[in-house]
Amino acid sequence: MGLPVINEELASRIQHSEIECFTSRISSIGEREGNPMGAELIRFGRTAAFYIREMPY
Repeated sequence: MGLPVINEELASRIQHSEIECFTSRISSIGEREGNPMGAELIRFGRTAAFYIREMPY
């Protein structure tokens, strides 16, 4: 079975999926009591900005 050809629609879907994954993870981190890791998430339309002062690995 061959890999799908990447086109603009598929690339957009992949990118949106990744943004939603990070949004969910960072939102969960930020919802911890007192937000001890300093997680911030800002959305500008379809663009998202993420910041975590202390990134958990």
